[in-house]
Amino acid sequence: MTLEVPDETPEKEVDVIGLGCSKESFTEHSEVIKLIDELKISVQKQNNPTDIRLVEKNWQRFSFILDQYQEQPHLIDSHLDGLLTKIISIVRDEGLHYEVKHVAFRCLYFISKVRGYKVVARHLPHEVADLEPLLTYLENQDPVMQLKWETHYGLLLWLSIVVKIPFHLKRFDTNTSKPIMERILNVCKKYVAEATKAQDMAFYVSAIYLTRPDVKEAFLPGYIQWAHEVLLKENAQFKKGVISTLAGVFKHGQREQMMDYAHTVLRTILTVKFHPSELLIVKKPIVKLIQRIGLTFLKPRIATWRYQRGSRSLAANLLQSKPVEKKVLTSVNDEDDDDYDVPEEIEEVLDEILQALRDKNREVQYSAAKGIGRLTSRLSKNFADQVIESIMELFSLRESDMAWHGGCLALAELARRGLLLPQRLSSVLPYVEQAMLYDELRGNFSVGSAVRDAACYLCWALARSYDPALLQPFVHQLAKALVITTVFDREVNCRRAAASAFQEHVGRQGTFPHGIDILTTCDYFAVGLRKNAYLQLSLFVAQYEEYRPHLIQHLVERKTVHWDTVIRQLTSQALHQMTFLDPGNMKIILLMNILPRCTNPELYLRHGSILAGGKIINALCQVAKDRQRPLTDEFDQSFMEAIINTCNDILNERFWRSFGGDQMRIAVCHFVQDLSSGGFPLPDSVVDHWLKALRECLASSDSNVQQSAVSAVTALIGEYFQHQSVEKLTALLNHFLPEVTSNNQQARVGNALALGSMPRVLLAVSLPQVVKQLCVCARITDKTFQWAESRKNALTALSLVCSTVGIAPSNLDGVDQEMFAEIFRTLIDSLDDYTVDSRGDIGAIVRESAMSSIQVILVLVNTSHPQLLSPDMVHSVLHAVAKQSTEQIRRTRLLATDVFSSLINCDPAIPHVEQLNELRCIIPPPPLDISTEKECFDLWLKVMQLNSYRKAVIAGLVSSIGSLTESLVKSSSTPFLSYLRQLVADKKLDELNLITTDILEVFKENLNNVRLMPYIFNFLDHLLSSGCLDVVFKSISLSLLTLIRTEMTSGSKPLKLLISSVDLYCHLLRGDQITFDKSIIHLLNLLVNRFPRVRKITATKLYETLLTLTDISSSLANHQDEILSTLSDTDWDDDVEALKPVKNQLRLLFIPSSA
Repeated sequence: MTLEVPDETPEKEVDVIGLGCSKESFTEHSEVIKLIDELKISVQKQNNPTDIRLVEKNWQRFSFILDQYQEQPHLIDSHLDGLLTKIISIVRDEGLHYEVKHVAFRCLYFISKVRGYKVVARHLPHEVADLEPLLTYLENQDPVMQLKWETHYGLLLWLSIVVKIPFHLKRFDTNTSKPIMERILNVCKKYVAEATKAQDMAFYVSAIYLTRPDVKEAFLPGYIQWAHEVLLKENAQFKKGVISTLAGVFKHGQREQMMDYAHTVLRTILTVKFHPSELLIVKKPIVKLIQRIGLTFLKPRIATWRYQRGSRSLAANLLQSKPVEKKVLTSVNDEDDDDYDVPEEIEEVLDEILQALRDKNREVQYSAAKGIGRLTSRLSKNFADQVIESIMELFSLRESDMAWHGGCLALAELARRGLLLPQRLSSVLPYVEQAMLYDELRGNFSVGSAVRDAACYLCWALARSYDPALLQPFVHQLAKALVITTVFDREVNCRRAAASAFQEHVGRQGTFPHGIDILTTCDYFAVGLRKNAYLQLSLFVAQYEEYRPHLIQHLVERKTVHWDTVIRQLTSQALHQMTFLDPGNMKIILLMNILPRCTNPELYLRHGSILAGGKIINALCQVAKDRQRPLTDEFDQSFMEAIINTCNDILNERFWRSFGGDQMRIAVCHFVQDLSSGGFPLPDSVVDHWLKALRECLASSDSNVQQSAVSAVTALIGEYFQHQSVEKLTALLNHFLPEVTSNNQQARVGNALALGSMPRVLLAVSLPQVVKQLCVCARITDKTFQWAESRKNALTALSLVCSTVGIAPSNLDGVDQEMFAEIFRTLIDSLDDYTVDSRGDIGAIVRESAMSSIQVILVLVNTSHPQLLSPDMVHSVLHAVAKQSTEQIRRTRLLATDVFSSLINCDPAIPHVEQLNELRCIIPPPPLDISTEKECFDLWLKVMQLNSYRKAVIAGLVSSIGSLTESLVKSSSTPFLSYLRQLVADKKLDELNLITTDILEVFKENLNNVRLMPYIFNFLDHLLSSGCLDVVFKSISLSLLTLIRTEMTSGSKPLKLLISSVDLYCHLLRGDQITFDKSIIHLLNLLVNRFPRVRKITATKLYETLLTLTDISSSLANHQDEILSTLSDTDWDDDVEALKPVKNQLRLLFIPSSA
């Protein structure tokens, strides 16, 4: 048994986004124009639900079309003018309702989201005549109406291009209103304060407006003072808008003019104390503002000392034999560069940004990293070197994972800009290697995936920034780290990031060993599945000597002690495969590193080492067998003694009784299994101790431990007890037999499966006793009623025993006819196991196990001794399986259908199968393609038309049609009722009578069946309500009434069944006169039932039925109005004694002869 490691759940990809890559032009242009027109018309008329639905439908179609261009937005550029002209014309039309214009602005926002607001703004009209109406429209809006934020956003977007008109704004002032410059500023302030998407556009417009020459002189000082007051008093969202505006002002304003305000704003930002909850919102704009202020203090210039690569051609790197020559721009006068005057404020700015690299917000970190890059490009070489030193201080064990992540991002930005000089690579790359392995456990989760991802981004940046000759000394180091992360990282995003960085190095550097071969195998998609990366891709990479030692070392040192159990399991399997590539080295690693750690007190280390040790020993044993050498020649004495001593130490420590006991039990079971399957020679004393420990594991409450123990016991006995004496085998078997029928449920569960998995040599010692004990375990008793798992495993074990020893009536070592009959009876009886507990129908797992076992045993008997199969056996099996094929649980139905198909299509054919040819024409050989409930029931309705299987199919349909699940009822009843209607239409009344006879027989056979009776009543209600049996109803009504009366009068019944019986009695009123009279009597008795709910429901149902009855006697017709009046006017919540006279009165009215 190998460790089953689950694959990662693949992420669902959005098809709409993926389609963007296949577009060549904006093909839906005309449809989008049409949709805008339809939206305009439909919004004007949306005064009923139909129009509202039309608006939503058109809007969804509009957004769906544009979503496809998210990855290729440039395709709509040539059509932007037409789209925006259409939208602006709607906005300018004063006769249109406000809601119509709001939809137009929604379209404008969606277009700007796809193409980008800066591009869209350039295509908007920006004439002088637009300023006044646009400003008035904005002033009339209420920012508090957040549902209209698209309108606010669109107006501000339009204003961002209009305020750039090259005229002094005072020229547009009028005497009737405030100055237009003040009005624009007030509008911007109003929207900067609101926490909607429009705020983003508001601070962009504010920054553009405040940096106009005519506005800056008049309003910028006052705005900065107002911003200071806001930062002291207002809420976080307001502060965010103001800070973002100031960052935009310093970005768009001229440096010489902004120098006057830089110091003041910096002091304000550094001195204002923000609440921690506010920092979550304002920290990113603060970092942006500080870096913009820092850039204001520094003169714009190109750092002459930066490194610049001479060529970035991929083709040149791949084709030429020599590395591309590097080109380094050096300063003409390094002394002038060093003497560059740096303001004192720069130290404060850099300190704040370096602190932001430690922030918990990824966006803040990335903004800070870009700020470091921008500022460093304007610093002198010495000052820039100090910045890099400060960044490298973040790579300390004392720092958090956030600091490591920010440091990697900052170094990547510096590398991309040529600011990380080649002489710094030797000191930076060791930290990069550490960052790619960063993984820190915190509680029950770990941090570090973001650090590893950022480290891969840094490696990617290095590949794009430096010449191959510069990175040549570090090729081995980088290739090793990237390959390890590509195949062994826990997170899929890190594996893919490493694969992308590896690809970039292979393409641009061309110096990685076997780069093309590894790249084509370990590509972006191949590394998506963790299991594939560990067990397939790592083995491919390990075939190269340059990588193999590092892969093995990483697994042994890092992954065997990983906090994730699944990673430790995958590690052991990967080491097992790599042992075949380098068995000599793996021997040394096993002896020196892994075996000593198998008894380490630390759980993760101990668990991973035991798993890995077992797999490596197993592989080494296989290597010896492949070389056809005895293990004693392959392993020296000290090596074998070390393994045996480790086995004893594990047993003596008994780690499975401490913390993490279940994990250790599973690991120990796999260790034993690996040694046993590999054939490693163990002393008898060790084997006996292992066997005792495994018997404890068989009684564990954890099913995974039990499964592992079963596999280990099977392998252990199969390897070390093959040549033992009968006495020892008997004693061994006697350890397991009593446990199969013990009073401990878990002991039964584990030992039953273990007994079935035993080798032939052990089962043959006392085969009749083994079969008897398993059959006893599989039977339901009062004490073991809830122990469904033990019965399931016992049935599975019976099939395993038959498969192991075979069916041999004349052979003492095989299953004889008597044992076969006992096994068969047990399996058939188990198909009626409908045990229910708090988990639901747990008997389903027993029935499924019984069907699977029947399939195995029948095929086995049919192949070797078909004469053992009697007609009654085959008949009972096929009918029981057919019944399961139409019952409620989908999993059980599919399994039963598959088993039935395999039995009727068996080769050679199973004898005594009734109507075999007809069955084969209906049911194809397995595997069956039945994906829906409808397909399954349609298939079995065809089988129901065969006389031999009709009753069995109906017995299963009763529970499906009578269930409470609406979808199941619909899927099962629709084909059944359609078939009945077809019989009536074709006048095949004989077949219809046969079906009704089978239904009545199923009812009769299940009288007093507490589980099935509610389903039968619901089934009959559906059937009689459909009207399919109207033509034969009178002939069966009395028989049906007799069965219902028998069921309802035998003891007390639950309330739900009483209520269900009311419907059936009402249906029976449509029968013959005798049935009518008897049904009325039962209904009248229910009118004085002790439960008020039953009385009220009976009165209501009887009232409704009398209204719909057509075939009634003349005496009843004369009294019908009086009866209906009595039923409706009586208060059925009254005392029962008060209602009895009403009941008697109704009886006289219904049945005058009873007087």
